[in-house]
Amino acid sequence: MSTAVHAGSSHTGTSPIVPRSPSLLSPPSSNPPSAEASPQLKPLPPIPTDDSSGEEETTYNDVIRPGEINVQEIDAESIIAPVISRSQSTALYRNALSPTRTTAPTGLFQPGSAQDKRTQTYGRVYPNFVAREKTQVQAAQGKKSRPFFQVPSLQMPNKKPRPPAHRRSSSHPSVLMDPLSRNPSATSSLGDDSKFLHIHAPANARFKAILDGLPNFPNFPQLPQLAQFNPFTDSVPETAPKNTAVSPALEALDNVTGDVVIMGGYRGSILRDKTAGNRRVWVPLKVGFNLRKINLEVGLDPEDEENMKDKIAPSGMLTHIGPVDISKKLLKRLRSNADAHGRRVHEWGYDWRLSPELLSKRLITFLEGLECNSGNPEGGEKRKGALVIAHSLGGLITRHAMNQRPDLFSGVVFAGTPQTCVNILGPLRNGDAVLMNSKVFTAQVNFTLRTSYAFLPESGECFVDRNTDKPLPLDFFNIKTWQDYCLSPCVSTFTPYPAPSTSTSVLGTLSAFTSTADLSKDRSIAPQTSSTPSTGADQHPTLPLSRTIPYLERTLSETLRFRKALEYNPEKGALYPPQAVLYSKTSPTVRGAKVDGLEGIKRADAYVDLLFGAGDGVCLAKKAMLPEGYRCAKRVAVDRGHIGLLGDLEGVGKCVDALVKERGW
Repeated sequence: MSTAVHAGSSHTGTSPIVPRSPSLLSPPSSNPPSAEASPQLKPLPPIPTDDSSGEEETTYNDVIRPGEINVQEIDAESIIAPVISRSQSTALYRNALSPTRTTAPTGLFQPGSAQDKRTQTYGRVYPNFVAREKTQVQAAQGKKSRPFFQVPSLQMPNKKPRPPAHRRSSSHPSVLMDPLSRNPSATSSLGDDSKFLHIHAPANARFKAILDGLPNFPNFPQLPQLAQFNPFTDSVPETAPKNTAVSPALEALDNVTGDVVIMGGYRGSILRDKTAGNRRVWVPLKVGFNLRKINLEVGLDPEDEENMKDKIAPSGMLTHIGPVDISKKLLKRLRSNADAHGRRVHEWGYDWRLSPELLSKRLITFLEGLECNSGNPEGGEKRKGALVIAHSLGGLITRHAMNQRPDLFSGVVFAGTPQTCVNILGPLRNGDAVLMNSKVFTAQVNFTLRTSYAFLPESGECFVDRNTDKPLPLDFFNIKTWQDYCLSPCVSTFTPYPAPSTSTSVLGTLSAFTSTADLSKDRSIAPQTSSTPSTGADQHPTLPLSRTIPYLERTLSETLRFRKALEYNPEKGALYPPQAVLYSKTSPTVRGAKVDGLEGIKRADAYVDLLFGAGDGVCLAKKAMLPEGYRCAKRVAVDRGHIGLLGDLEGVGKCVDALVKERGW
């Protein structure tokens, strides 16, 4: 065991006599001291070499006595005195690296003095102090110094210094020529799904949209301070001029020329009833508060779609829902000073209940009638094409039309356009509510909407085994899958199994009375996977299986053909217009559901334990990207929910700016 020797105590033991460096005992001097000027040698306390020495605490007072060192000439690395054997240095090295055996220096100088305050800044003892102290002593005695022990974690004198790290830039030619040498991070560009592992319920998309649409409060000028302002001698301070500079993104939005077409997404167009004097039948606020009774169900026969235009007609895009802005600000900005820039702004509404292939044909007919596409290619006139800004489902319809007629487009902005969206599975089985009205979009109504099936994933990804975390893929384009797992009550011969019985709580009792008014389940224009199944007589389908099964088989086949037509066509690669993507990655978005094996899919609580990822609340950021093969001129991420993506004028302007530069006019 080592013997701790404190300041002021006598030194005993057999340790070697150690000389102190003159430079450490005298004030600074320009002349180096000689060996003859060395003071009387003083003994050091013995330093044991066995491992048991670490049981007692070692302090600075154990090796240094007050008044022996001039603090002005040394730093924290020169505290320990010096020449010791290799075995003793090992023991000191162990004590020095142990944080429990090293304490702050106390009592080196008189309390409160300047030297004492300096000593309080010293840190722990490091082993290279010993080597430095020995070097100073040998230099004072005219001897050649050399290191006597090495610490692996420190820089060694004989070891070549490590070369500076070479930082590769993403613009380096080798990176551009060798795509395998660069591994882009999906976390930074498309969000981090691990941030939403603790989320188990969908967010309120409407509330998020209301917050996104709130105006920015102006900066009011500061009033002069009354205590320092004299109205008889001082002049009134002038307010700072208002900053009227326009950002490059908004400037590009203001200066765009030609035809600009804005189109909404799923449930994003106004519908009017021709048989009732063009009365609006799709106005979410009036429908949500039961102020208007409507029936949005579509017939199951193919001719019912064609004849629907004689009954229900679209009337432009749904630009806002009360305080929720969808595209109202965007249209207002584009229409302001439009004549001065030769800009023609159109909002194209469509019946979002019908087949997406049929809607694509109607979009092509609409684009052919625009002024930008009125040129005669056979006569040498070139069609410039229209700039289309499409939201959600509107982007899928636009991509299908673009693959058929790329010459009708000069650029496309896809805002929250999902390649797939498993959110639709919940409404197809359980229905979804609009504010306090759960009778508008029942499971049967959603079953008859052809566009509902356009979001189904071809990969079959949605369900995950809760016990093994393995995916449970399903063929969503096979009628047998729908019947076996009761994905829709309209084609199944049995109802979903009831959820396991749980103890009734006060919260569970209250939820039964407040479920219809729960705003978190509001799916006015953004249906999501319901967390709880709907109940009531309105949810029981009335359509016979003899009609629903042939209808679903035909619809799934047509939808699969539509989805195949969305893929990149190499033959038209050079004809594609420039494309940009506007997306978000800040909101928890449903990416799947955990179930107890395949049998768990059949249960009524299959959509309770949900999985979430980074997205806009409806569309995952990864699914909002262009399909493989398409070239993206610009990707812009904004902090918006799905409904309010087009309300971010800066984000839309950045996309438009990239497209204008790409097309060259």
